[in-house]
Amino acid sequence: MARVASGAVGARVVSVTTDVAFLETADGTLVAVHAPDVECFPFSLLVEREVRALGLAVGDRVTVGSDALEIGGERIVTTAVRPEPRAHSISPMSVAAVAALLDECGPYVPCEPVVRGSEQFLASLVHADGNRVDRAILDLVGLGPGLTPSGDDLLLGFLALEHRVGSTWTGHGPGELADRIRALSPGRTTRVSRALFDAAARDRFCPSVERLCRAVLQGDPVEGRAATQALLEIGAHSGRDTLAGMRAYCELARRRESRSLRRRRDRPSERTARHRTRGSERG
Repeated sequence: MARVASGAVGARVVSVTTDVAFLETADGTLVAVHAPDVECFPFSLLVEREVRALGLAVGDRVTVGSDALEIGGERIVTTAVRPEPRAHSISPMSVAAVAALLDECGPYVPCEPVVRGSEQFLASLVHADGNRVDRAILDLVGLGPGLTPSGDDLLLGFLALEHRVGSTWTGHGPGELADRIRALSPGRTTRVSRALFDAAARDRFCPSVERLCRAVLQGDPVEGRAATQALLEIGAHSGRDTLAGMRAYCELARRRESRSLRRRRDRPSERTARHRTRGSERG
């Protein structure tokens, strides 16, 4: 939204749904225009009327400013979505508490292809295999139907927690995994999902996702359940798959911690074996 906020720019309508009109500026910035009661994107502009009342169609040209749209000579006041308050990061050792709270907030199981893709993604991160990570990302990006396919929603939920808890468990530096997913997404998924991956790389997520992250990181089960229910009501599957991605991040932390503990337990026996070998050689 930095380009849009800097002044009025021309844009083209690239998609119109029942509730949202998506505009794209010349530099590729995507803008979602909708009424305040519609679920927000990180790149939303709010208007005080339903989208159908704007009379927009794919291919229409409009002018987008920081506080207004101009459609066919009519100036329509807009409000940009303000970022949600950020949740405080927590220690990686507290991820188990986050996982427990997510489980308490409600069941959410993605479709079977996404379950398989998620498992391959986690396995690639556990083993820190860069080629496998890329293949797993490619299998998930664009997987499923809709404006934001299930595989994309799962990855976005995973990234939301990774950004707030930390990249300790992913084997990547801060922001590296989001950049990797963004680089692999063009040509494989929808324009809206690509814009959400771009926003994630800048640490921006949908307000509903931010709300749940804040609740679970603050250990608030009441707000966590309310935020979970709100997220589950988004789309046919988007909220459910986003929640599954957040749970997948917690599962990755559990697996990597378990792997690390096994290695630490094995080290003394390895040292003892080497000592015995050297002793027998001297004897």
